[in-house]
Amino acid sequence: MIKKTKKTAAYRRVASRLKRLLTDGQVIEGSLSRVTAGSAAHWHLTRKVNGRTQTLYVPMSSVEEVRDWIRRWKEAKRLLKELGDCSRSVLASSAPRRATTGGSASSGSSGAGRPRSRTTAKRSGR
Repeated sequence: MIKKTKKTAAYRRVASRLKRLLTDGQVIEGSLSRVTAGSAAHWHLTRKVNGRTQTLYVPMSSVEEVRDWIRRWKEAKRLLKELGDCSRSVLASSAPRRATTGGSASSGSSGAGRPRSRTTAKRSGR
């Protein structure tokens, strides 16, 4: 069982940045794609869902705003990975270390351990 410990300074710093980022505005996953149909250019937001591409029309007046939402999404994703790294290090430091003996018990030349199977015995008798 992992003891409840105080969060590390790095964890608190990253969590605070993530909270601030998410309260500042919208986030959205995807990429902006410029689509030209004839002489007019249109913008679409694309993303993969279950291996298929979904597109959503983005009005020209909202392109810069959607770019900002995408930037926030990427930053939030990066910060979540950092939080995961902090949690992994806490888990690794709280896990008991196993003693290593330099090899398994059955690898010695004393013949102790599990008996060989018949096929192994036949092969070694060649």
